[in-house]
Amino acid sequence: DGGSSWSEQYNDSTKTKYFNYIEMFDLNNGVAMGDAPNDSGKALFLQTNDGGKNWIEMENNFQINASADSWRRLDFVSPEIGYIHDNWGVTLPEKRGIIKTTDGGNNWEVVAQIFGVDILKFYDENIGIVKRGLNENGNFYSVISRTTDGGINWQSFDIDSIGWGNDFEFIPNDPSRVWLCDGYGGHLFFSNDTGSTWERINFSEIELIGRDIVFVDENHGWILSDYGILLHTNNNGGIISDIKEERNSEIQNKFELRQNYPNPFNPNTKISYSIPNVASSFSSSQIVQIKVYDILGKEISTLVNEQKSAGNYEVNFNAENLPSGIYFYKLQVGEFSEIKKMTLLK
Repeated sequence: DGGSSWSEQYNDSTKTKYFNYIEMFDLNNGVAMGDAPNDSGKALFLQTNDGGKNWIEMENNFQINASADSWRRLDFVSPEIGYIHDNWGVTLPEKRGIIKTTDGGNNWEVVAQIFGVDILKFYDENIGIVKRGLNENGNFYSVISRTTDGGINWQSFDIDSIGWGNDFEFIPNDPSRVWLCDGYGGHLFFSNDTGSTWERINFSEIELIGRDIVFVDENHGWILSDYGILLHTNNNGGIISDIKEERNSEIQNKFELRQNYPNPFNPNTKISYSIPNVASSFSSSQIVQIKVYDILGKEISTLVNEQKSAGNYEVNFNAENLPSGIYFYKLQVGEFSEIKKMTLLK
């Protein structure tokens, strides 16, 4: 009834001293996790398939003890698949790092031994991102690490954040766009390339200590902060998220091929480009071509092959019948050409 009344569904202090994570994937299916009741015990993982009327206790064969004090280092993307960063508790050093389950928390295995993780969030089974706080000779710094193969391999990127970090949020249906609350750092960060680069959003009128951030679509989101502050946006924080709307307002004075969006993508992505309004640069007799190639240079598809007047254009590329991997797209107009790389992740 929208929160007007609540009913207790599980209560057993002999199994957990406190719950710190719950994720419902629909009205019936969900998972929950609570820390061990003592330092020698193991964390409690629960599953429900009837909306919480009954909760099934998972085995947790790995002897995970805790989620490291909150929800930040634990994330399930489905009732079966979940990830946790284990850097303390009763586990052995060789068993610490990013740990994955594919059966709802019964069995776990280490997929990567990376440490110093403050926050962990996965978009799906393959794409994940973590914020790491590292210390080198007494100098503290942060990095963002990203995986696109389920945690096996990771790339790291710099970020100008000194905060502990509290939450990541992927924009629904678009893993390229990510928000980050860095907690006591007092800032928000936004990435439109799955964490490779970050734009810092400053607040001068409030002291922001973001705890949790949630988006329900590409524009509407909320942030919970200390000091009773609740923030809301209806335009993705004021950051332009539609390439076509951003670019079509003005004709460019040069040829330009832009990065596809979203990237990585599955299976559709948009490619936008500009034809200049400069007579010396463009003749109506010239043909505009955009072609897609695989990593070996084999031509996959021709998206555009026709005369174009000056203006800004956008074309869709559908890779439904192609395997995951790196692809290249090329704009060719007369002697001008430009090539960019894109990533298909299925």
